[in-house]
Amino acid sequence: MRIFIIILMLHWTVSGISQTDVEYINAGRSEANNGKYNEALKKFDAAIQINPNSSKAYYFKGRVNSFLDDNISALTNFNTAITLNPKDTLTYIERGYVKIKLQDYQGAINDFNYAINLDSINFNAYLSRGAAKHYLENDTAAILDYNIAIKLNPQSADGYINRGTSYKTLQNNIAAIEDFEKAIEISPNDLTIYMDIGIVKGRIEDAIGAIKAYDKVIEIDINYYDAYYNRAKQKFALKDYDGAIYDFSYLIKLNSKDADAYLFRGFTYITKNDSENACKDFKSSYDLGQTDALRYSNQYCK
Repeated sequence: MRIFIIILMLHWTVSGISQTDVEYINAGRSEANNGKYNEALKKFDAAIQINPNSSKAYYFKGRVNSFLDDNISALTNFNTAITLNPKDTLTYIERGYVKIKLQDYQGAINDFNYAINLDSINFNAYLSRGAAKHYLENDTAAILDYNIAIKLNPQSADGYINRGTSYKTLQNNIAAIEDFEKAIEISPNDLTIYMDIGIVKGRIEDAIGAIKAYDKVIEIDINYYDAYYNRAKQKFALKDYDGAIYDFSYLIKLNSKDADAYLFRGFTYITKNDSENACKDFKSSYDLGQTDALRYSNQYCK
């Protein structure tokens, strides 16, 4: 599952406050964009010392807190920013994102509602509100928000990815695949989308289509672990046992302590009537803590 919120870069022209505040805020933005987050926080604090009513300084400070996953501090700073400037759409969106991370999904929806009331064509607000509804397991309502987001920005893959995820959750597999494939047209190197396509195609027993999707993932990232797992299982479904063994073997090469990889490879060997290699794998799997391996060992390795 992939749900994510757009995080805007810290490039924003600041006006309406003293020049000294501008200098500190801009310096803080520069530090943040260069990955110097602690220095950025110091600059924003300096701006606040000079002007305690600077909503922008609190906003940017909250942004850095959020990036660092200091979510309570982020929430505090966004609260102050909103108190000082209750009509700032971006602050509501950012506070809503923090509330999602804190699993306060209804609180997040409330913030995105405020943002939409202030800016009824804000793509990020609809996308984010849909995400919060998804987390509340209200995917039907989430899809309505994603529909609007897609109309507002049809060139962004994000709306299609999120809507596809909700369709996947609702078992509307064909609609999910259509959305993921549209997202791929926009973002052809996003391997997580191919993973989603593979999962849904596997669900509808399109093993060949699923394998093609996992092939693409591995083409992009040769060591993408889950792609080998999923591809091996689809190869097994097609009775391509040698192909499945190859994938499980590659997993073991990547992680020699993966008990499940040994177990599944062992079971594949059994299917090929290769009990010698199967029993070796069952023993390795059991030694690594997979208790189910003992049952297979007792059954096939007498």
